[in-house]
Amino acid sequence: EKTRAWFTDGSAWYAGTTQKWTAAALQPLSRTSLKDSGEGKSSQWAELQAVHLAVHFAWKEKWPDMWLYTDSWAIANCLAGWSGTWKTYDWKIGNKEIWGRVTRIDLFEWTKNIKIFVFHVNVHQRMTSAEENFNNLVDRMTYSVNTNQPLSPSTPVIAW
Repeated sequence: EKTRAWFTDGSAWYAGTTQKWTAAALQPLSRTSLKDSGEGKSSQWAELQAVHLAVHFAWKEKWPDMWLYTDSWAIANCLAGWSGTWKTYDWKIGNKEIWGRVTRIDLFEWTKNIKIFVFHVNVHQRMTSAEENFNNLVDRMTYSVNTNQPLSPSTPVIAW
């Protein structure tokens, strides 16, 4: 389990009138980190993108399973239950496509080959557990805007 555990986080902020976002994923034992950033999206988008980074990595590596830790209940619930419903309704709510549709379809397709165990971690906690410590580390990774700079070295929701 520990060798295939990922911690994810995302954040968004305004720089002047431009909304910017950063997504980060951290696999603590291997010290592997992934990061993406852009403009014009929300913090929830960044959280979803962070999960996308981690699951894509695991899928490419052909892992049979992975443990995903997030401090976002929206993302945990998305992975744990909503995706099947959205697929049934062609990734729409009524006549409107859900936000992050393409990303969510990727995640749904990848889960055909990889089992994801989703855990919710309390946000911004004093380090009382290893999970909270790693969550704080990945949280700090989202504060840096420059994606070219090197990165510094719960409760189960569901198996998807």
